[in-house]
Amino acid sequence: MTAESNDGQGREQQRAIFIANMQRQVEQAQANGQSPEQIRALTVALAHAEMQRQMPRMIANSRSW
Repeated sequence: MTAESNDGQGREQQRAIFIANMQRQVEQAQANGQSPEQIRALTVALAHAEMQRQMPRMIANSRSW
């Protein structure tokens, strides 16, 4: 396998982990009786945090390109 395909598989695995984590947290918020607006805010915050986590790698990849 090439480094590119390994990187793609790693990203897919990270994406799956992120989605599973987000789903678990949303289900937990629903079970705790949070409102749809609170759950929406939670998902936005989780997505924002993930974007911030990935930003350095994305910037590095764009600079190396």
